[in-house]
Amino acid sequence: MVLVYKSTHEYDYNFQTVSLAFFNRYPNPYASHVLSSDTVAVELRDNKLYTTKLIRKAGRLPKFIKPFLGNAAETWIVEFAVVDPQREVMETCTYNLDHTRVLKVTEKTAYEKTPLGGTMARYDVLFTSNFGKWGVKDRIENWSYTRFHQNVMKSRRGMSFVMESLREKGLNAFRQNATTATVSSA
Repeated sequence: MVLVYKSTHEYDYNFQTVSLAFFNRYPNPYASHVLSSDTVAVELRDNKLYTTKLIRKAGRLPKFIKPFLGNAAETWIVEFAVVDPQREVMETCTYNLDHTRVLKVTEKTAYEKTPLGGTMARYDVLFTSNFGKWGVKDRIENWSYTRFHQNVMKSRRGMSFVMESLREKGLNAFRQNATTATVSSA
């Protein structure tokens, strides 16, 4: 059995802000489990931006998994993103590079502009365990599914935090430019 998590969320920010926040979402107060995030490839092709990131995350493992993984509390994630600025669509795909025999999590998210100027995010996540011993496979998938739902809420708060920070920086920059223009013309 493969578990599938599907969800949607509408951000009350335009596509440009959401896509900028996505690429700048670490660090934020809701992502203390992210140890590092490095861009390893960037390409502009067909008027689209293609990126690849390598992300290292830490996490707590349930007791029933520890006998199989030991104290391996870190994992490496690869993230691919394609941004089409003309259509105002961004598609992302992330998956873990290690511990895939125990659990592979593949997350695909599509962000697109809504008719009212917000941005809709559609999440499709697959949880697959190839660990068929002693009924542990279903237990691992169910635990991960439940945990993911909790983590999505933190991720949304983190994105909102970053978007609000961008909004504040934009207003501060505007105010500074307006003040400079006033001083210069006097």
